[in-house]
Amino acid sequence: MNRIEKFAEAIKQHEGYYIGSRSYRNNNPGNLKFVGQANATKEANGSFCVFDTYEHGWQALINMITNAINGKSQIYSPTMTVLQFFEKYAPSADSNDPKRYAEAVAAYVGFSVNSELEELTIDPDKTETPAAQEPQAATPKRVRVTLGDKVLLEGELLESSSD
Repeated sequence: MNRIEKFAEAIKQHEGYYIGSRSYRNNNPGNLKFVGQANATKEANGSFCVFDTYEHGWQALINMITNAINGKSQIYSPTMTVLQFFEKYAPSADSNDPKRYAEAVAAYVGFSVNSELEELTIDPDKTETPAAQEPQAATPKRVRVTLGDKVLLEGELLESSSD
């Protein structure tokens, strides 16, 4: 499970996704509010999405997080901290506790509430610790950011050693 999926899983848990819960009945693990998402309708007596399948609800949550990280959201930005994200996602005006929510999700993912959303794209299992060596000139390094089987970003990164 990558960090974006872990982030989504933590949201699902915090939203109380279990048999019989509102998010379960609505196939909406993130309790996303309806804003015209594909494969969804608005709750009859509320503002939340009702997705036709769990898979569509899960994918909508993943898409929302991915858009926030990639700067494609009108509400969230990649440089927002986890706490800032939850201040918008689950505002106290809606009887939520965004600080507690952020702490729970950050702990599950292994982050701080002050970590920026864009850090979710860094895979800690694939980072390399450089060996001690003489400083070298900048060398191109191939970088690939993925979400599941999907390549989100690919290219060369110039990396140099410095003292």
